[in-house]
Amino acid sequence: MNTSPILPAHVAHPAPTPCCTGSPLAGLLLLLAPPAASDSCRGGRDMAARRTQKTLVVFDFDHTVVDQNTDCEVQDLVPKQAFEGVSRKHGWTQYMADVLGVLHERGVTRAQIERRMEIMALTDGFDALLEALKARQAAHGDVEVVIASDSNTVFIDTILAKYGLTDLVSRVYTNPASWAPNGRLLLQPFTRNHGCATCSSPNMCKGQILKSHIERNAAVEYTAIHYVGDGRNDFCPLVQLRPSDRGHVRHGYALAAFLEGSEMQRRKIQAPVAVWKRGDAILRELQAAWGA
Repeated sequence: MNTSPILPAHVAHPAPTPCCTGSPLAGLLLLLAPPAASDSCRGGRDMAARRTQKTLVVFDFDHTVVDQNTDCEVQDLVPKQAFEGVSRKHGWTQYMADVLGVLHERGVTRAQIERRMEIMALTDGFDALLEALKARQAAHGDVEVVIASDSNTVFIDTILAKYGLTDLVSRVYTNPASWAPNGRLLLQPFTRNHGCATCSSPNMCKGQILKSHIERNAAVEYTAIHYVGDGRNDFCPLVQLRPSDRGHVRHGYALAAFLEGSEMQRRKIQAPVAVWKRGDAILRELQAAWGA
């Protein structure tokens, strides 16, 4: 467990566990294993029968829910030359922490940063997709929406609030950010040692996030998991999916190119993978699964 400051109630952090070796979703399979024969078997079966069945939809955020990159957009608040002395040798998250320091030094205010987030557009078709998920959640209660992103809590929470999506999303797994009394936005890494050699992001393994989320929600049976992303760091959660799940990879972005270029990597994924250009393509697949 990392030692980041207290976050909003819908933000959570997983305990570090290996993610990309062994059978996908091994923890979930253990949860679904039949109880050992004993006097307590009846209670175990009754507990399994009471588990809530849901569809889990996990979204990346940048270039997925929103069409731009939050980290890049905030840098447009000052001339690019302002960041020439900012080093990237310690990774992207530390780079962004330093970028936010430069913005504060240049007089960029909290209101300016929040406004920049609020004007970001949803990816084409995601308005219909997210509204349909809200309607399904309200009518049936059988869908859960989670975000796993290498952005940060302030950026994502601001955008979710702008589009009325805060109540739709049950958890946001991302880098914790908070406002200092002097108005500077402070950023911390999601974790410092996730233990996954496959992930391209040193501070976050989304495969580990997915696995941990399932293990912590043992009272829920996720009958189908849909993972939606665009970037190279969205590969590990695809490896975690079962054949009954579904991966959704954005056309023309890094993850699609990575998979197209490596049959060996594609073979690691057991679930079918669809390539999408608009959010309504994902919605049609969900509606087909729901029989809508």
